[in-house]
Amino acid sequence: MRNVTFEQTTMNLKGRLPVIHLKRPGFLKTYVALVFPVGGLHRAYEENGQIHAFPAGAAHFLEHKCFEKDGEEMTDVFSRQGASANAYTTYQNTSYIFETIQNLEDNIVSLIEMAFHPQFTAAGVEKEKGIIVQEWSMYQDNPFYRQYQYMQQELYEGHPYALDILGDKANIEAMDLATLTAIHEAYYQPEQATLIIAGDNEILPVLKAVEARISFAEPTTKTPVAIKGDFRLVQKGPIILEEDVQDEYIVTGYRMAPISDTYLKYKRYMALDIVLDSVFGSSSDFYESALDQGLISDNFFTEVSLYEDVFDVSMASQSKDPEGYLKAVEELLKKPADDVLSEPLFNRLKKANIGSFIFSLESLEGMVRSHSRYLYDGITEEDLFKIQAALTFEDIKDAYTDFQAAPSFVTVWLKPRK
Repeated sequence: MRNVTFEQTTMNLKGRLPVIHLKRPGFLKTYVALVFPVGGLHRAYEENGQIHAFPAGAAHFLEHKCFEKDGEEMTDVFSRQGASANAYTTYQNTSYIFETIQNLEDNIVSLIEMAFHPQFTAAGVEKEKGIIVQEWSMYQDNPFYRQYQYMQQELYEGHPYALDILGDKANIEAMDLATLTAIHEAYYQPEQATLIIAGDNEILPVLKAVEARISFAEPTTKTPVAIKGDFRLVQKGPIILEEDVQDEYIVTGYRMAPISDTYLKYKRYMALDIVLDSVFGSSSDFYESALDQGLISDNFFTEVSLYEDVFDVSMASQSKDPEGYLKAVEELLKKPADDVLSEPLFNRLKKANIGSFIFSLESLEGMVRSHSRYLYDGITEEDLFKIQAALTFEDIKDAYTDFQAAPSFVTVWLKPRK
């Protein structure tokens, strides 16, 4: 890939845990992630032909509990070893990460031990509920977060994406030791995980030493279940919410039909991103006119979300005239592609997106997070670069036409409480 130089080596620890090493010359720091294929969208595991459901938010809860071992918070262990550790759960996966300039072997061993050999207790699970409920409540105190979440719930009714990564209060309080243990057995198998290491390391001697110090449990009869949800035709709006806010806000979500082919999915995703910048971006006619009229504010944003079985576009803004804003968007999306899209603008945006993509890979963290993001789609940064580079103006027009025909949409209008 142009302007991003690294060697990629793959191997397996003990013949079971896949390892990807991204060698970047000149870096003193090493960035490491241990990634598991369970996130906010996963809601079940299989055992002996039987499907067992578990509550929303379970992957995030499990992430929290893996940081407690031998009665000690594992972040303190990493800190003593000269590393800064953290973790995050997305809709698709869970990643345990650390960065360090020293004691790489010890820190990799600690990472593997805490994730593959956690020490769950009933008392620890009960204690954690209060901590996670507090985290969940913090988000619920934000009316704009609730507005977006309400839109998502309506747009994805009957789908795992309808609920937050944390679940809700009832989901959190329903968590128990047996459920967490079963999810761990199903999804935290070394064959399903991936260890990603980025830095200027001679990694083989390090991994050989790590291999001598670690062990993995035998495979269990529990296995992951693929994400599956209903695709329902939903056309709602505007739904009115009244909250303690000073101004009015509009959020609209457009759910696109899912695309099974990975290449075509990412091609459409990247094309839609350019469409939104072209039609609604800060250099578009719509943006300048709508801003002058008070239909939008400078916090107006558009976003394309793409996960397994999830594909949507969202737009949101503060507005002095929400009805006028909705009408302007509706009228704009009735226009044919040739009236709203420009090939010279497309070429500029395409170059800018390629530049941003390359820049994001300049850091070790950016490289590892990118690998983690696309890992379970079986697509690489090189693949994504080629897809971006191959985009044509006709692809953009096709994406715009599909967006115009989005089968489902939901608008939520947030108003000051009377």
